[in-house]
Amino acid sequence: MNVGNANFLPLLKRLDECISYVENNPQYAESSVYLLKFRQLQSRALGLIRSHVLSVLKRASSQVQAAIQSSGGNKASLSEGVEASVIYIRFKAAASELKPVLEEIESRASRKEYVHILAECHKLYCEQRLSLIKGIAHQRISEFAKKEGLPSLTRSGCAYLMQVCQLEHQLFDHFFPSSSEDVSSLAPLIDPLSTYLYDTLRPRLIHETNVDFLCELVDILKVEVLGEQLSRRSESLAGLRPTLERVLADIHERLTFRARTHIRDE
Repeated sequence: MNVGNANFLPLLKRLDECISYVENNPQYAESSVYLLKFRQLQSRALGLIRSHVLSVLKRASSQVQAAIQSSGGNKASLSEGVEASVIYIRFKAAASELKPVLEEIESRASRKEYVHILAECHKLYCEQRLSLIKGIAHQRISEFAKKEGLPSLTRSGCAYLMQVCQLEHQLFDHFFPSSSEDVSSLAPLIDPLSTYLYDTLRPRLIHETNVDFLCELVDILKVEVLGEQLSRRSESLAGLRPTLERVLADIHERLTFRARTHIRDE
């Protein structure tokens, strides 16, 4: 039986009920034998779910790739409008196919075996999403870095990542509505993207000698980004906070160094 079969989820529910019953009634003869058999069946069923989720996500990724190729472009050169249509709207269609099984998993997340399979599904999802958008994100941030000064690059890079993060959070919510408030669920996707911005900014920061520029960067990050943008949209942008605070700490460190150097030279 496959996951798409109409009887699969009712049978899985019945299997869970059997496991709970045997666990609560160990006094019955051969209860341990039945419990072992039920758990083996449950393990096989959860393995089928994992394979099904991966298959649907991969198919969605392939459809996005095909749409990109048919448009005559590549991921890095897509216009923003086409990018949103292809990368998000087409992928969202996969959510409806997975909705019944993912709802079942999330509804049973209080049980350890379902906690594990839900975490696996999150991981598979993030891997597929990252494979689609990392090239675009890297290209956009690289373009900013080529033509913009440090303050402007910081603003543009943060604004772009906030947009991506919000769109990804909305998309994730279509697949995993009960898990979307947990920041760690999207970490395997958001962390690599925000790290790329950090890796782009840091070499410039550690060589910046203009104290006014450094003070401006503190204002941009502390007031505009962390103070206003992230506070206003805290849930969907929370995954960016650790990296942005890390950038801010680096700026403070550089600013302190430059101030001490100035005082020493005076």
